[in-house]
Amino acid sequence: MMKTLRRWAECRRRGRPHHGEILREAAALADAGALKPIVDPRRFTLRTVTDAHEAVENGTAAGKVVIDIVD
Repeated sequence: MMKTLRRWAECRRRGRPHHGEILREAAALADAGALKPIVDPRRFTLRTVTDAHEAVENGTAAGKVVIDIVD
């Protein structure tokens, strides 16, 4: 947690131009295929959105949670 706080403080100190640098670096990594998004393997729907919220809230979700919107 201290490492995260130090990074946050460094970003605050450097200001918005530094955020642009970070975004450019992240975009280059994404373009190179070096980033692998972590997405929870479960798929939720609007009917099970409560389950999705609970998974995020209680920490059982692995990465990002997807909620499928189906007509």
